Amino acid sequence: MIEQVIFDVDLTLLNSFGWVLARYQEVARRMYLNQPQENHLKGMWGMKIPDIIGGLWPEIEFNKIMPVVMAVSRESSPPLIAGVIETLGQIYQSDLALGLLSTTPRDIFEHQLTAAGVKLELFEKIIGGSDTSFRKPDPKVFEVFTEVRRADSLVYVGDALVDWEAARDADLGLFLGVTTGFTSKQDFLSAGVPEIQILDSVVNVPKALALTD
Repeated sequence: MIEQVIFDVDLTLLNSFGWVLARYQEVARRMYLNQPQENHLKGMWGMKIPDIIGGLWPEIEFNKIMPVVMAVSRESSPPLIAGVIETLGQIYQSDLALGLLSTTPRDIFEHQLTAAGVKLELFEKIIGGSDTSFRKPDPKVFEVFTEVRRADSLVYVGDALVDWEAARDADLGLFLGVTTGFTSKQDFLSAGVPEIQILDSVVNVPKALALTD
């Protein structure tokens, strides 16, 4: 019996890559650092922010650049994937609990989601990268959720193979992969995700859970 649907954030709920790239480019401009390139950032996508910053600018101390990253991040917000607010509402109204699990620091994505119109009070539990020492694909990222509910009652919705690997190894009840990120349907299939569990976007989650026709 499914009890809770947990969502990744970046490229699952937020259409964030282009926005993130532009923000890091602005940080580089303000601090006179080398401009980050799209392919370089793509290669580190899904890592925690300290690891990304270290990869982009190994010459600068994290504590010196992070205040600038935070300030720039708060100046604007990425757009939502189309249909996110309606989808979250449908799931919430079906009496399933909602959750968020992302490697992005919670204060960053909470600000972004709120600015985009998402009501954070819909979510029973919200976990960001700064709230846990684990990182996907480590299945221990779900420990805060499985302390409250059985693993087989949880659904995780994500856009990356590390999302699938973490959910699979944590023995969650269901993983749903969305192709709004850099992982294609064929990528998911090749990794062992059943085709029925691969969706075009989160808009299809209620139907996949038989909440709507």
